[in-house]
Amino acid sequence: MNFLDEKVILKNISGEFRASELSAVIGKSGCGKSTLLDSLSGFINTCGISGSILINDEEWNRSKFKRKFAYIMQEENLHALLTVKEAMKFSIKLKTGNALSEAQQNEKITSILHTLKLAKHINTFTKSLSGGQQKLLSIAVELVDDPQILFLDECTTGLDSVASTQCIQLLKKLACEGKTVICTIHTPSAMVFELFDYIY
Repeated sequence: MNFLDEKVILKNISGEFRASELSAVIGKSGCGKSTLLDSLSGFINTCGISGSILINDEEWNRSKFKRKFAYIMQEENLHALLTVKEAMKFSIKLKTGNALSEAQQNEKITSILHTLKLAKHINTFTKSLSGGQQKLLSIAVELVDDPQILFLDECTTGLDSVASTQCIQLLKKLACEGKTVICTIHTPSAMVFELFDYIY
């Protein structure tokens, strides 16, 4: 068998993700959920991928829309020896530069951490957070420049049922604030399943 042979993962699919909705792509491992998100977000080289992506009826353009997207991957890329506050400060300075004053940065950080229920852990080292809290922090650091579209790959992997439900509830809250939230998920519980507005 030649492992370099091309393999079709996604074929003849279409869909729509709406603002203010929490959408889920559900399927077994290896069915193409992550490949779909990688393609939609422009994370992977689009060689061999054809099709159209429209945002508000306008053709997707990576340079034009890059600040509207956030992609939170399955594996958190957090620095273990930074506190929650330090991780947030690093992210907001990286993503917004000097666009915000120090006071505005602090206000935004406080607001995001409060929304994601991480405010009381602001001085906790990342390595000391639970798996669920680390997942929420990986979302928080992407929210600092106010993306309108959130992609989350297997956002409940490694979390227990309580943490999974809390994570999805918070994503639902973000969607209700006007964001378009799209996540892949493997085997949601009945409680989590009920939280999604639309399921593929």
